Amino acid sequence: MPANGIFEAIVHLDSFRNIDLFFKGFYYIECKAYFTMPGNNRLYACPQVIHQSDDVSHYYEHNILNPQMLDSDNLYRSKVFLIKYCQEIVNLSEIVVFRAEFEMTRPNRDIPLIVETKLFFSEPSNAIPDEELLDTMRDPSRFTQFKQVGLNKLKINRPIFGINQMMPVSFSEFYSSVLKVSIHTMLVDFKFNNGYDSIFPKNDTSLSSEKLDRLYEEHVLHLTIIHNKIRNYVLKAINDTEIENLSDCVTEEISLPIWVDNINEDDLFLVPEEGVSRCLFSKYVKTRNKYELFRFILNELREVVSSLCVIKHAFIEVMRVRSTYIIGKFEIQHNEAIKNFWSQFICIEKKLFPCELFSDSDINLVHSEMTIAMRKAVFYKGDPDIIDTSCMENVPIIFEEVYENLESSSENKYSQSESHLFVLVHGLSGSFIDMKKIRDTIGLAFPNAEFLMSRANEKNTMGSIKDMGFLLAQEVISYVHLQNSFKIKRISFIGHSLGGIIIRAALEHLEIYKEKMNIFISLCSPHLGSIYGDSKLVGAGCWLLRMSKKNVSIQQLALKDTEDPRNSFIYRLAFDPCIGWFKKIFLVSSLQDGYVPFQSARIEAGKGVFKDDTLQLEMASAIMSNINAEAVYRIDSIFDIPEISLGNLIGRAAHVQAIDCAALFKMLISIHYSVFA
Repeated sequence: MPANGIFEAIVHLDSFRNIDLFFKGFYYIECKAYFTMPGNNRLYACPQVIHQSDDVSHYYEHNILNPQMLDSDNLYRSKVFLIKYCQEIVNLSEIVVFRAEFEMTRPNRDIPLIVETKLFFSEPSNAIPDEELLDTMRDPSRFTQFKQVGLNKLKINRPIFGINQMMPVSFSEFYSSVLKVSIHTMLVDFKFNNGYDSIFPKNDTSLSSEKLDRLYEEHVLHLTIIHNKIRNYVLKAINDTEIENLSDCVTEEISLPIWVDNINEDDLFLVPEEGVSRCLFSKYVKTRNKYELFRFILNELREVVSSLCVIKHAFIEVMRVRSTYIIGKFEIQHNEAIKNFWSQFICIEKKLFPCELFSDSDINLVHSEMTIAMRKAVFYKGDPDIIDTSCMENVPIIFEEVYENLESSSENKYSQSESHLFVLVHGLSGSFIDMKKIRDTIGLAFPNAEFLMSRANEKNTMGSIKDMGFLLAQEVISYVHLQNSFKIKRISFIGHSLGGIIIRAALEHLEIYKEKMNIFISLCSPHLGSIYGDSKLVGAGCWLLRMSKKNVSIQQLALKDTEDPRNSFIYRLAFDPCIGWFKKIFLVSSLQDGYVPFQSARIEAGKGVFKDDTLQLEMASAIMSNINAEAVYRIDSIFDIPEISLGNLIGRAAHVQAIDCAALFKMLISIHYSVFA
């Protein structure tokens, strides 16, 4: 039997932030870690020890019940804390060490680790006024009925090779919140239960140079590299934060022996090609006696393991006394890693302003072929070190055309401490809840962002777009006035479908804020109307709706609200100059969308332009002539939607995915972080 590896995962729960929790009450985090072994059997890592940081808040409402380990269930529970306010932050500062032991066979070395995090909620058994909450919290029996309200799974690839990374763990829906976590995985020791037979089986008489080199690399060098990596983190933290009484705990760097001096440490954990040896251990050790070789490797391992144990505890102590520093360092690495990961799904083409008015005739074929190729390429590259498994559900492929206006540049420099208001507007027959995923995604990335989830037209989307624009404008004015207009430095609008048109109709009433206008994002919005759609089923449905005089907005989108289309509301709106107030404009479309014509969402003329039909071109030209933004982004999103579904056949699935696919906005924010910041 091969040697057993002793594996540890250090999970650092830094802080919990309420993004948009709907319910005031008591919360805690439950965490467990496990490997899915061959045969789909789970090997759980058992929580061993809890450390609490010196940075922990002593605010009683955030420390109601202490954290605990449940060995029988292999899980860890954080302290219980009370959430009362929007954007409230709870400083957890808890560190738990999970440990597991398993055979170091070749397949087992590559098994990913799953860190499963659950959010639990309970409310007091009776309605209790705020002034009585403190007394209530001293009676745990009042909030013992917790229920699970959130689940997140992180997948750590190749964890035994030493992963150190921060990862925001997000919970969504009605319990929108984020948990800042850093995870540090490593092998810390080996167990040779069968003595030297663990690495030199009795039935294996061969002692090739390649085998000896591999044994030394997989045991001694493996732990050496992990030790040196963690030591570097500890030294950097000590130097940057002047931690007292910790320098003595830092072990000496373990120098690589002469037989590996010329090897790049970054390559040591990569599986070499068959027959290729990267370690020359066999050339420097003359004996071929199995027992002597085993003793030699064991003695070196003891020294490395001893040093690794000391430096690991020093690393935990750094996290304990400088929690914020450690999270900050790994957060920078995470942001760069996630940006590189999302970039695999995005194809960006940069062009100069002004925007082209005609779409490529073969764009559908080109994007379809490239999507297939890109998905294969991403699959080949594999996942990053740590990935939120929920992010991998329906990841779109994005084709982005960026038109940069070299003559238009903003001199305003904003800081994240200044208030940035995002106004989110739903589409036809929608509600403010439709935009919640977008709101939560932006709120996750930008804690200081403010949001107005428009409700002004929830029951009236079949009415006049002009009237809906006025109601939206009044809603914005009231909100800004209530929040203090001097406090809000930037205003950005995000509209889905009809919502994008309502936003444009509202602008004429918002001239007092034109200097604050920042970003305009339209998600599958029919800026040129809906007269050139491809779906016959959708077209028939819209025709039936237009037959009712109550469906004014449908008639307006079809340019049927007047006898002469050039007198229609959508046509006249194209000449409104207010869209020129925005500094950045995102026009998100999807070739899979059967509800809104592709070219209409992108404000460009397509196949509907004929010699005797120039309406689309006239509107596109008018809108673009009024735009003087620093950049315009035309984005085609190709979603991973099952081909055999009614929603896909009529194009509804892609239309809804524009607001329902959390990965879409995560990608846009990650790639264009400076635009949103």
